[in-house]
Amino acid sequence: MDISERKHQKESWGDLKSSDNNGIMTLEIYSDEVWRVKLESDNSVWIYLGALFVPSDSKGDFLDELNNLRCIEYKDWKYDKSLCLHPCRYHDKNNTEIHYKELHRSNARFRVAKNWVNHILRRVEVGDNKKLYINILGLNLSEMNLESFGNNDNDMVIYNRFYRTLLLSGLNYFFKNYGRVIVTKIYHNKGMQSSDKLFPWHSIREIQLSTERILILGKTIDFIDSDHRISK
Repeated sequence: MDISERKHQKESWGDLKSSDNNGIMTLEIYSDEVWRVKLESDNSVWIYLGALFVPSDSKGDFLDELNNLRCIEYKDWKYDKSLCLHPCRYHDKNNTEIHYKELHRSNARFRVAKNWVNHILRRVEVGDNKKLYINILGLNLSEMNLESFGNNDNDMVIYNRFYRTLLLSGLNYFFKNYGRVIVTKIYHNKGMQSSDKLFPWHSIREIQLSTERILILGKTIDFIDSDHRISK
């Protein structure tokens, strides 16, 4: 399929919803990474890539659920604390970025993170986990021939190559029963990937060339800050 055919296909699919009865899934992807982690057990060095696949028609509901879990006691969250029906002194503490390295610094961060994990696990237990799909890929650099990826800044080369694997494996596994999958947006946490020459567009192009079943509407990845107060 050439570029002009893909453009026509994109125009004809653009207004379809994930709830259509045509075997079509419409979704967004959010992604992040953990660079070079050394395991104490065997001194192996790893890179982890993670992606959340969020169906478009469930994004709003699921985001509301996660936000409400920031309200530790009442589970009723408002970004503007003046609108809270249950005013408390913890709003500002809970309105913070939740990063795994920072959990020990704040009881609020820990409790919000615990609420989120338990909420997702409960959904899995009852079979109601269709609002969020999680794919995590771990790369054991100690078992790889790193020179095959170049001599300079090969971590970024490795990441770029396996990021495509992360996306494709998730899309093909989670949504294999759909005739067509439309990715409206791919987001990535803002980092050194945003300044790389290949990363913002390379995986998207390669996926589009490899399959006609998956359509990615954007040509490049959108980079956002992981702190919701900045990225909105």
